[in-house]
Amino acid sequence: MRFVRLLVSVATVTASMTLMQTGMTIETSLNEKSGHPWVHLGGSAPAVALEPELSYKPPGDLDAPETSRGTGSRGCNDSVAVGLTLLVPDNHVGVTASGHPSFYWHLSEQSSADMEFALVEAGVPTPIFTQKIAGAPTGIVEVAMPKDLPELEEGKTYRWSVSVLCNEERRSSDVFAQAWIKRVAPLELEAAGESPSEPTATGSDRQLASVYAQEGLWYDALKAISSAYEDSANDRAIALERLSLLEQVGLNEVVAQERERIASTN
Repeated sequence: MRFVRLLVSVATVTASMTLMQTGMTIETSLNEKSGHPWVHLGGSAPAVALEPELSYKPPGDLDAPETSRGTGSRGCNDSVAVGLTLLVPDNHVGVTASGHPSFYWHLSEQSSADMEFALVEAGVPTPIFTQKIAGAPTGIVEVAMPKDLPELEEGKTYRWSVSVLCNEERRSSDVFAQAWIKRVAPLELEAAGESPSEPTATGSDRQLASVYAQEGLWYDALKAISSAYEDSANDRAIALERLSLLEQVGLNEVVAQERERIASTN
């Protein structure tokens, strides 16, 4: 269990943290309200100021797989090629502290074909979770692992994949991409000073995204900043923070396409 101190200030949307020597769990209501059930409150320690901008620090104890990011591009039954990119780091396995993480990918073009998501454990033929999605929209897509499924186990690595089903009778024509995710021990956060009992979704998620990014929790940082964006889609600063996070792991083509989309809507 790792210990990090978080100073909550919704008005200014700032965060502070420090590694702690000791701590204890006392409450989990904030976790449930913010959508991050793996964060616990407790303990005490002096704080070190932390800038609110997202700065992702990859975990230093993971071996990079032969390939960690999947991409695919094919015309399917449409006239234009569909580019599929999973939103994961380019040189290491992304990690999560959540037992029920969310997964994100990007489609360069809209397609009439359906999509299929699958999550599997190595050496186990039956998928943990599959989901079929009608239609393939342009932009960033999210699938959340249902809460009623057993949690991913700490220390285990899982494979997830996305397919654009160009021809369900001939699956070799699918646009296909796969990546990996590793479950690690949860963080323990301490709320210092006066923190509201129900922090705003944007403030809480934006602050947590900064903490998770600093701790190398890729999937959790992306989930938190994406939740903040969904709650404030017109907030250009949050949109650019999410793109900055993607850019830090080499997702430059996705960032360029999303910047164009944001510019076209302003």
